[in-house]
Amino acid sequence: GQQRVSREACAAAGTCSAPCYNPEGECQSWRYPDQPLCLANTQTSKDCAALGGMYKSFDNTTVTGHACMFPDVLTKSACTASGYHWVDCTVMTVAQCQDCQNGNTNCLMPMQEFARCFVSEFTTCKTKAECEASGSCSDKIVMYNDVSYPPTYGACKLMEMSPENTGVSADTGLPLSCRAAISLLPGHADITEPYTYSSEFGCFSYLLTNESSCTSDPYDGTFYTVATTQGQCENRFAE
Repeated sequence: GQQRVSREACAAAGTCSAPCYNPEGECQSWRYPDQPLCLANTQTSKDCAALGGMYKSFDNTTVTGHACMFPDVLTKSACTASGYHWVDCTVMTVAQCQDCQNGNTNCLMPMQEFARCFVSEFTTCKTKAECEASGSCSDKIVMYNDVSYPPTYGACKLMEMSPENTGVSADTGLPLSCRAAISLLPGHADITEPYTYSSEFGCFSYLLTNESSCTSDPYDGTFYTVATTQGQCENRFAE
């Protein structure tokens, strides 16, 4: 029969609606955060359908391929018994995860090209107390650059978003978009597609992923990292 759970145990269980910040990090999947997954290598959608799986494509810039996913296979034993790969980034240590993230040959994760395990500083809250003490700054939507692998916790600000800085369209008289404005700056045309962001924070490029590239000529930008404390968040761009 079903196992009964006490009211106290039930109240203590649960998940947190926000991540906790931990500079030591934990291993997560960039592509499929809802792991683990049961996957098989397959060449065609017909092969995958014959196995009763879901055919998935992936393109990681340098690696393109396909995999067959079995969402109804929920245990490692059932997955491996069928000769498939059990993919779960969260079971790896940070060091093991770093090996996979760096593309080292000793990466322990099968089908890493599909899972894309990486070390995230925004981790799962382990306790109710950690959850209640956690928080998230609204700057994360801009500063957390997850459009490329591995994600980075910063973005390069190139200008404020205002008619004075971005200029106006000769056709409409309205302020140009960040993408259009940045493309007009000398030497900037190569960093506008598709990674710019318009908001009250300004115009950013997500292709300049560190301070040295952001601040170098001809970009001369300002590199901002994700606020990890309430104080940092409240002072964000106060200057």
